[in-house]
Amino acid sequence: MGVVPRFRDMRQANDNGRMTKRCEQNFMTRGMKADRQTAAESLEVIHVWLIEDHPDFRNTVMRVLALQPDFQASAFKTCEEALARLAAGDSVHVILLDIGLPGMSGLDGITEFKTISPATQIIMLTAFDDPPKVKRAIRAGATGYLLKTAEAQQITASIREVLHGGAPLDSHIARQVLAMMSTHVASGASYGLAPRELEVLEGLVEGKTVKQIASDLSVSYHTVDTYLRRLYQKLDVQSRSLAVSKALQQHLV
Repeated sequence: MGVVPRFRDMRQANDNGRMTKRCEQNFMTRGMKADRQTAAESLEVIHVWLIEDHPDFRNTVMRVLALQPDFQASAFKTCEEALARLAAGDSVHVILLDIGLPGMSGLDGITEFKTISPATQIIMLTAFDDPPKVKRAIRAGATGYLLKTAEAQQITASIREVLHGGAPLDSHIARQVLAMMSTHVASGASYGLAPRELEVLEGLVEGKTVKQIASDLSVSYHTVDTYLRRLYQKLDVQSRSLAVSKALQQHLV
């Protein structure tokens, strides 16, 4: 499996995402000082759920999340447990979701979570990096896709990024998404998408933020925001994840 290692002292993560104790220590400490400073600037509580059946990795990530003063984190071993809590009325802003889970898989869980709580952002956090799973996750409504080799700061930053309109992707996964795009002929005629709107949609699929898209197109943030509203209206979607899903599914970019 083509996972790109991110730790100098880390053995290749196996299919269960097992990590050595030394690697866990690095995962806990790298980049945390800067991220704590970022967190201190926020006053709102961010509810984060981790759905992960591997105890060592689950405990490590929960310790990382606990270091963020504005995060309120809960952990679940299965999608079924989390769905029951969500159906009971609990709210969550961001879900970190593994794929290989007992019972319902993370890929099947995406649709269930989005059905109950459309506003909840889902970031895949998994050892799987094969294109079929990546494509299926994005099409189902996942907003981001990270591998378990991601550093602690990347995970916490990604949680904040999705809440500000971003779509965080591991660099290896981003290359796969671009490869998916390159295999199809661009066509937005069926939705009447203007050239600029197609460029904005391309940026969304590549995981760029509104600010990054504005910089690439040499226009203002508010101009891109206007394009986004028109884009959502033409595609009949209400979020960037659904726009990306439709773009990939229907080969719009």
